[in-house]
Amino acid sequence: MQNSAGRGERSLTIFELSDEAERVRTGFADASARLVRITAGLKQHRRQSRTVQADMQSLQQLKFG
Repeated sequence: MQNSAGRGERSLTIFELSDEAERVRTGFADASARLVRITAGLKQHRRQSRTVQADMQSLQQLKFG
């Protein structure tokens, strides 16, 4: 396996690697928080949809006339 310096690119310093790792960690934390919000929203939507469906079935069972 050839390192990046072997391709004409300079090697990153430990500080640059540490900074990049922190940026990746922050990105994952942000993505995780967004996924939590999306999941919560989808669950809420599913609950509301089930409630509306149940209400519609109840109304359909009533006989008006």
